[in-house]
Amino acid sequence: MTGSERSGDPEDGAAAWNTLFFKLTVEGCRAGLAWLFAR
Repeated sequence: MTGSERSGDPEDGAAAWNTLFFKLTVEGCRAGLAWLFAR
């Protein structure tokens, strides 16, 4: 993340955070569904 942070471009930072948040959300949903079905 050094490239986008050092350039000071807020667009790249926001896109990176959105991608990270989306991945975490998807993984969380999958983990939750797996936990529900595993019960």
